[in-house]
Parts: sequence; structure tokens; C-alpha cells
Amino acid sequence: MGTIISCMVQKESIVKYCSSTGLVRGHSTVGGLVGSCYQKCSIKRCFSKSRVIGIQQVGGLCGEVIEGGITYSYSQGEVSGESYIGGLVGLGLSSSYGSNYSTSEVRGNSLVAGFLGDCVNSHIRDCFCTGDVYCYDSLGAGFVSRIWYGSSASFCYTRSKVFGDKGIFGFTGWLGDGNINQIYWDSERSGIDSSFVGDPKTTEEMKSKETYTSTGWDFVRVWLINSNDNDGYPFIIYRVVSVREETPKKTKSIIYPNPATDKIFIQSEKTAIVRIFNMRGELMFSTQGREIDISKLTQGFYFVIISDGRKILSKEKLIVR
Repeated sequence: MGTIISCMVQKESIVKYCSSTGLVRGHSTVGGLVGSCYQKCSIKRCFSKSRVIGIQQVGGLCGEVIEGGITYSYSQGEVSGESYIGGLVGLGLSSSYGSNYSTSEVRGNSLVAGFLGDCVNSHIRDCFCTGDVYCYDSLGAGFVSRIWYGSSASFCYTRSKVFGDKGIFGFTGWLGDGNINQIYWDSERSGIDSSFVGDPKTTEEMKSKETYTSTGWDFVRVWLINSNDNDGYPFIIYRVVSVREETPKKTKSIIYPNPATDKIFIQSEKTAIVRIFNMRGELMFSTQGREIDISKLTQGFYFVIISDGRKILSKEKLIVR
């Protein structure tokens, strides 16, 4: 059961640019947007701000994903149930997740986690979660309760606080026949110093760009970090343009000069996050500031998207000479 898709999405279907708010109730496979996503279906650039209540396989965005995938999406609300409870997804089986995040508060009895309730033969990359996790029985974790049967997690972090009397972990409670690469949890904020795998970091380390760039995190095409957004923790670039409702219908030009050669300047009182694309839609680079070096761009036409970390300020064409 879900707000937009009451039961399931299947057979190579695509759910794109959809959102949900309100209350969703059900028994199993309950999601804020989609109940069940399987058979090579995909969810892209969607979000849910719903309160989701169920019994098992309950997620802030989707109850379960089986042979499907989610990209550039997020959940922000409350999720509660008994087992297989996750901030974004309750159960992931033979599924994939890229550039997603969850800020949902999560509550459940077992297999409860801030991002994914249970990860079976699934792959997670460039994702994070921040919502508090409450586990009333056992096996609660800041990010995912278990990573097993050929699963993997890479370049992910959690700063979720984890509450419970037994069987609670900073990042994950189990790794069985799976792989991990550069995954962190804020042990200081979470109050948890143990995890089956993962590297504990202090809050100061979690807010330092050097922590991530020194170990291969992509802060050109995927991640950004500054003191003003996401409480100073890293966030995903596509977070600011993940759904159409965040894009204004009309924007005024705030770039000068245009055409330009070596530099452009941004007229904005807020910290500007700037992404420049070529005419094929390929991201050339992303940065932040009001003075942008474009000297490495070849002559031609480009698209520039400028945001303040929450909404798009301007979308413009740029001529480089």
C-alpha cells in the first residue's frame, strides 16, 4: 500500500517526479509513495513526506523493492511498524539504490534501520540518512539492519541516533556474504560505538570534507558539503533538484558576464551551489560560491543550474568564449 501506487509497480515500469504527503496505513508492504516495486521497475526523483504505519515491510518511500531500483529520491516523515522497517525502504531484495537519502524517524521491533530495513542481494551507493531510530526488541541500526547474500554498500553514512535496550548498532548489525566500502557513522551523535562493519567517526570528523575526499568520495559529481546545509554534514548534489516542485517556473538571470571567458559571478545573497552541464546533459563540474572559475571549459554553450541548497535560484544558458 502506498499513497500514489496503492499496491505495486512492476514489469519495467517507471515512477518519476512523484511526491506524497499525509497518512498511509496498512499491514504489509506499506510505503509513503509505493507499496511494492519489483520486476525491474524504477523510482526516480521522487519523495515522500508521509507518516507511514504498518506491520511489516514498511518504508518511508517504498515498502519493498524486489528486482527494482531507486535513484535521486528521498523520504522525510515518520515510519513505524513491527519488522523490516526502514526510513526509505522496508525490504530490499535484488535491488539497487543510488544517490538517495532519508530523514525519516523510524520505529519498530526488529530489523529496524534509518535507511533500509533489510538488504538482501542488493546494492547501495552514495546514500545517507539522518532520522532517529527506535528499536524495541533487537537488531536496530543507524543505516541498515543487515547486509547479506551478495549485498554491498559503498560511500554511505548515517548520523542517526539509535535507541534500544539490546542489539543496536551504529551502521549495521550484520554482514553476511556482502561487501562494504567507505561507510561511516557518527558514533558521537548516535551514542553507539559498535557496528558489525563500518568506521565510527566523531561529529567533527563527519563534518570535515577531508574525511571523505581522502578515501575516494566524489565531491565533484555526487556530494557537496558546507556549514549552512544539512547541519554541516555532506549532502547529495541532486538533493536540491530532485523533484519538479522545487523548480521555479521562471527564473531571472543572476550570472554575469555572459558570454564569459575565465570567470563568472553569481548575484545571490545566499551561498550558491553551481552545476554546469554541456549540451549533452553531462555534468562538467559542481562547486559553490559567488565567483566561479570556468577557464577549463572549452568554447561553446552550457547549461547552468544555481541553487541555494533548498531550491533552484536560476537555470540559464552560458556561452563560453
